[in-house]
Amino acid sequence: MLYLKSKGMQMELFRITPNIDVLDAAKSKLYLRTRRGSVVVKDMQYIISKEGCISTDTYFNIFSSTKYAQYTKVTDVELHTTVSGDLCVKLCMCRADEEQIVDEYHVHSDVATDVCFKFNISDLPKNETICHYLIYESNSQSIVYDFGAYSADISQNDVFLVIVICTYKRKNLIVNTLAKLSQMKISENDISIIVVDNGQDTWEQYAHVTILTNRNLGGSGGFTKGMLAAKDMGATHILLMDDDCNFDVSVITKTLNVLKSLSPTYAEAFILGGLLDLKNPQKQYEAGARFDGLIKRCKADLDLSNLKSLIANEQLESVDYGGWWYCCIPTTVIQQELPLPLFIRLDDLEYGLRSMRQFITMNGIGVWHHTFEKEDNSPFGLYYHERNLAIIRSLYHLSWKDFCVHYWIKTVQLIRSRDYRRLHYFQRAYHDYLLGTKLFLVNDIEELNNDLMFSAQKDILHCSLSNNLSLFLYSLFLFIKTLLLRQTIGKDFMKNLKLISDETYWLRILEKGGVKCHQKF
Repeated sequence: MLYLKSKGMQMELFRITPNIDVLDAAKSKLYLRTRRGSVVVKDMQYIISKEGCISTDTYFNIFSSTKYAQYTKVTDVELHTTVSGDLCVKLCMCRADEEQIVDEYHVHSDVATDVCFKFNISDLPKNETICHYLIYESNSQSIVYDFGAYSADISQNDVFLVIVICTYKRKNLIVNTLAKLSQMKISENDISIIVVDNGQDTWEQYAHVTILTNRNLGGSGGFTKGMLAAKDMGATHILLMDDDCNFDVSVITKTLNVLKSLSPTYAEAFILGGLLDLKNPQKQYEAGARFDGLIKRCKADLDLSNLKSLIANEQLESVDYGGWWYCCIPTTVIQQELPLPLFIRLDDLEYGLRSMRQFITMNGIGVWHHTFEKEDNSPFGLYYHERNLAIIRSLYHLSWKDFCVHYWIKTVQLIRSRDYRRLHYFQRAYHDYLLGTKLFLVNDIEELNNDLMFSAQKDILHCSLSNNLSLFLYSLFLFIKTLLLRQTIGKDFMKNLKLISDETYWLRILEKGGVKCHQKF
C-alpha cells in the first residue's frame, strides 16, 4: 500500500545502510542480502538486475521489532524507500523459520517513486522473536535511490552522549578512529568525544573532541577519568569504547536514537555492543557474557550473515556484563558507582556485576575487535587476570572449585616448564590479593604497576636460582592461605568498597598527575 508521508514529527530510529561496495566482501554480507541476480552501485544508485532480488534482512539493517517493542516507546513504525523501474517492494516479517509478507507495493515507473510502509509493533506476541525488513524483487532492471530509514512519531528523550576512549601508546589507532567519527553528521548537542591518553602523547586538535592526558592508571583509571569528565560536561550517557575496535559509524547513531526512544522502564539500561571477530567479520564472538566463576559468552559464534542467526541473536538471554569495547552506561548509574582500581583485566566484568541492573543487546549494535580465545601469555596480563579474578570471586561469593583446579594446573605447568618469570607474577597475584583492600588504600596503582615492571629482572634471577621444591611449597602456602581467608577478604572488600571506588578516592588518585590538554571547542 502506498501512503503519503506523515506530517507528524517523525524521529529517525536508524537508516538502512547498504554498503555493498565495502572492500571486505564478508562484511558486505552484513549490510545487504542478494537473493537472486545481482546489484551494482553507480552514482550512489543501486541497480538491481532483471529478475533480481535483494533484501535488508541483515545484521546492520534488519529491524529488531521485538526489542524496540520491549525497550522503547515506539509503537507505530514508518519506512520510506525510493525506487524506479518495474519491481515489487515487500515489507516482510520473520519469526523463527517463517517469512511472512506484511505489505507490498508494485512500482511501474521510470521516475523515482516514494514507497512508504507502516506497521505496528505494540501487539507482537510476547513469546516470539520478530523482525521486519524489506525485499526488492525486480521484473526488469530497477533502481533503488534510497533504502530509507525506520522512523516513529514519539516524544524524544533528552540525550547527550559522550564517547570515552582510553588509550596508551596507540595514537595511530585513535587517529583513525577520530577520522571515522568525524564523518558522522552529528550535532554537538547530541554527541561529544573524550580521549583519555594514559601515555601522554602530543595531540592535534579535533572538532568536538576533548583530549585528556593522564597518568598510566590502566583501563580502569583511564575510563574513570573519562567518566568523571563526561559527567561534568553534562552527559546523560557515557559510551566506553576500546581504541582498537573497528566500527561502522551507523552503530553510534543507532545507539543514540535507541537512547532517545527508551521507555522510562529501561532508563538505566546498559547498551552492550556485540563483539564481531576481526578475522572473520561475519562471526559474532559474543554479545554480553555471564559469570559464575568462569566467563560464559552469550550468543557466541553466530554466523551473522545467516537470517536464523539474526533471529537467535535477538532472543532474550541473561547477561551479567558487557565488555568495554562498546558499552553505553547511563550517567545516573556512574554517579552512584565508579569502577574499582583494577588497572587492567576484568574491570568491566566487576563493574557489570556490581552496577548493571538492566541491559540491551540488539542486531546492528556491535563492533569488530580481536577475540580473546588465546590466553594472554604476558607476565603482567597473567598477574592482573589472576589477582582480579580472585578479588571478584571473594567479592561476589562465587564458587572456588574451578579455582582449585586452575591454580594447580597453572602452578605445575609453570614449574615444569621453568617459566620462572610468569610463575613469579602468578604467585605475586595471590600474594597481593591476600592484602585485601589495603593493596589499593596504601599503594598508588600506577606505582604498583611500575613496581611490577621494574622488579621483573630481579625476580627472574631469584626464581631461577631457587629449586622447584621451594617454589612448589610457596605456591602451596599461598593456595592454603587463599582458601582460608577468601571469605574474610570478601567481607573486607564489601566493607571498604566505597573507599576504593568512590569519586573522592578517584580524584585523589587522578590529581596526583594528569593535565587537561585540550578543552572542548
